[in-house]
Amino acid sequence: MTIPFLFFAKVLILFRTSRFNQDLEKISNLISKTELDLDKEILYILAVAEDHRVNSHLGIDHYAMLRAIYYTKFKKQFQGASTIAQQLVRVATDRYEKTWRRKLREQLLAVLISRRFSIEQISTTYLKIAFLGSGMNGLDR
Repeated sequence: MTIPFLFFAKVLILFRTSRFNQDLEKISNLISKTELDLDKEILYILAVAEDHRVNSHLGIDHYAMLRAIYYTKFKKQFQGASTIAQQLVRVATDRYEKTWRRKLREQLLAVLISRRFSIEQISTTYLKIAFLGSGMNGLDR
């Protein structure tokens, strides 16, 4: 189910959509420069808490998306469906608007970085820059 997203993302790269390509480059550089110095247990805890199907998708958890759509539409309850890769994209690009365009863009970038980098690299980078509550942003800050 991820193939259409991958195809569309590749088309955006080919057409040199400047903001999209800049964000992809920014995220790729960020991941490449991040040292993998976190304990595997911390990364496992992140995966269990945030994205328990992390090993069965490429940046988009389609089951979580369908669940979130169902709960939002029919039960009027907001449910998150973002993978760790999508959360990294959101934090790295500093885009938080609640629109379907932002979500689609986030998914496209997540698919591309998930093909290029390991989940350990993505998770470590996310933990190092994410808002962790009470004014604490990232493990390094």
